[in-house]
Amino acid sequence: MAYDWTEIPYVGPRTAQDMHDMGFTELAEAASADPEDMYNRLCEFHGLNIDRCQLYVFRMIVYYAKGGRNSNLLKWWKWKD
Repeated sequence: MAYDWTEIPYVGPRTAQDMHDMGFTELAEAASADPEDMYNRLCEFHGLNIDRCQLYVFRMIVYYAKGGRNSNLLKWWKWKD
């Protein structure tokens, strides 16, 4: 059974689907991922430029996947450029 990405704060069904579409089925897989690469892959997958806020969500997901649980950092807007 694939990981339920919506267990991560601020990750909704659309991002969860994007994670699956990019081939991420387990949380541990995201721990070694590069958020910039994830964002670029998603843009290519959809054939358009996705709002940069999605990059911030990917940064938060990678942080979470590496074991980060600081509630202050589990807010996507904390991961802006």
